[in-house]
Amino acid sequence: MDTLAQLVIAFDSAPIFLETQERPQLVYRIGAVGPIDGSWIDINEASRLQEIALELRDDYAKWIYSLNDEFSSGASPFPGASSFLLSDCSCKRTEFFDTFNLICNLVFLREIIEAKRPSSIEVYGGDIQFARSLAKIAPGVSMKVHRVRRFRDLGVRRLLSDIRYCVVVAVITLLSSPRNRLSEKMSVGRRALFTVFPKMYDLEKGDRKYGGFFRREDHYVASIITDGLHQRVSVREYRRHRLEAAKRGISVIDDFFEHSDWIWGLIWMIPLRLRFRLRREICQFSGIDVFLWIREELQVSASRLSRFVVLSRAITRFIRVIRVKEFVYYLHEYPMGRLFSLLLSVHRPEVEKMGYQHGPAAWTKMLYCMDPQESQRAGDFTKSVPMPDRVFAEDNKSADIYRHSGYRNVEVLDKIWRLGYLDRIRPAPDRNCWLIAPGLHDGYTLLTALEPLLREEFDKTVLLRPHPLARNEYLSGVESRFSLKITSEPIPDLFSRVGAVFVSYSSIGEEALKLGIPVYLVQIPGVVSESPLADLQPDGGWITPQ
Repeated sequence: MDTLAQLVIAFDSAPIFLETQERPQLVYRIGAVGPIDGSWIDINEASRLQEIALELRDDYAKWIYSLNDEFSSGASPFPGASSFLLSDCSCKRTEFFDTFNLICNLVFLREIIEAKRPSSIEVYGGDIQFARSLAKIAPGVSMKVHRVRRFRDLGVRRLLSDIRYCVVVAVITLLSSPRNRLSEKMSVGRRALFTVFPKMYDLEKGDRKYGGFFRREDHYVASIITDGLHQRVSVREYRRHRLEAAKRGISVIDDFFEHSDWIWGLIWMIPLRLRFRLRREICQFSGIDVFLWIREELQVSASRLSRFVVLSRAITRFIRVIRVKEFVYYLHEYPMGRLFSLLLSVHRPEVEKMGYQHGPAAWTKMLYCMDPQESQRAGDFTKSVPMPDRVFAEDNKSADIYRHSGYRNVEVLDKIWRLGYLDRIRPAPDRNCWLIAPGLHDGYTLLTALEPLLREEFDKTVLLRPHPLARNEYLSGVESRFSLKITSEPIPDLFSRVGAVFVSYSSIGEEALKLGIPVYLVQIPGVVSESPLADLQPDGGWITPQ
C-alpha cells in the first residue's frame, strides 16, 4: 500500500497552513476546526466513529465500574455506600468530559495509521494527554505538536467554589424561619414529584418534564439550592424563589438544612480530594493511556460529592418526615438522582422509588449505560449503584436501553408528557426559513460545522435559537459572520413556520420530525453523536419525516 506523506490532526479553530507536498495530506478533524489551507484529503468518517462508540460502549462501562475497587476501602461520608458510585466519573458525564469521545477517536486513528502508514503526524490543538496517547499508538512515526493545551489545575478554584456553596447554605440556614422546618410527619399525598425550582418549573404549568403526568392529588417537592451546580442562586435569589414556591404549595427540601451540614461539608472537602487519586498504571483502556482525563473527572467528582455531604443531610431529614407512598424523580441516571435513590433506600425503604426519564436516550449516550454488575448486588451500595425501584421510559427504544444496563421494572409511558405542547402546533412551513437549534454545550461548534452550508444557501432566512440554559458567550458577532438572526422566540411559534431544523444532539430535532418538519442532523467531525437521530442515520444529513 502506498505511503501518504503526512497525517494532520486538527482540533482548534486557528487557521492551518499546510506545506505543499507531492501528495495530498490526510486531515482528521476533531470538533469545530478553523480553515485549512493546502492540498488535503478529509479522512473523517462519522459512521465508523459511531460504530466504534457502540463497540466500546459496554467495555468502557465495565472498565469505569472497575475503578470502584480502588476507592472501596476507608471511611465514606455516605455510610454503607461507595462515594465513587455517586460520582460524575461513574455516571460517565460525556457532556462535561471528552474522555470517551477521545478514546473512540484514538481507536479510529489507530486503524487509520495501520492502514495508511503515514510517514509523520502533526497535531494542532488538543491536550497533552491526547498527544501522549497518540504517540503510544503510533510507535515509530515521527510526530510534531502545535498549540497543545496543558491541563489546568482545578484544585484551588473548585475548592473556593465549594467553600462559597457552604457559605450560601450557612447564610440561608441562618435566615430561614424555624416554622418552615417540620418535626412531625407531613402528609403530601400518595405521590411526591421532585423538581428543580425554578429552573425546571413553569410558574403557570408546573414542571416542564412531567407535564400532564402530574395529577391533581400529587405534590411537588423541590430543591432551590440543589448542589449549586444544577442551579446556582444567591441568597437574595433564594429568598425570592422560596416565597414563589410557598405560594404554589411546594415543599422545599432546603428548609431542612442545619448548621452542622455545611460544617460537615467543609470537613470532607479535603479528604474526598485526597481519596480520589488513581495510579497511572491502571488508567489504560483499550491500550490507550487515559490518566489525565480520568484524573480531571475525579477532581470534578470530589467537588460535587463534598456538596452532596451538605445536601444529603437536608434530604435525609426531609424524607424522614414526609408521608408518601411513591417518590418520583428525574435525573435518576445522574449523581443527584443516585443520591436520592440511596437516601430513600436507606431511610425510607417502604417508599417506592420511581425514576422518570428526563430526555431522549441513545445507544451511544454513555450516561444511560451501566455494566450489568452495577445493578446485581441490590442493597449493597458499596458495590452496586443506587437505583429506582421502577423506571418510566419515554419509548420502547429507551426502555430497551435501560433494560440493557440492568434497570429493573422498566415501563413505557403512555405519552411523552414533556412534548405535550406539540399537540397544539399546526405547522405552516416556509421552505426558505431555517432554524438552527444548538444543544446545551455545542452552540459554537454547531455553527462552525454549518458554516459552509450556510454560505451556499445565502438566500435562506436563518434563525438561531440558542439553548435557554446555556452560557452562550459564543453569540457575540455570529449574526454578521454567519448571516443569521438570533431569536428567543418560543419553540412552538418557531415550529409553526420554519421549513427545516438543524441540530447536532438537541431534542428539538426529534420534536420537529414528529411535526413533519425536515431535520438536518449535523455530525460534528470527530465527535460521537449522542442524538437518537444518529441511531437512524449515523452519517448525518437530511432526515425526512416518516
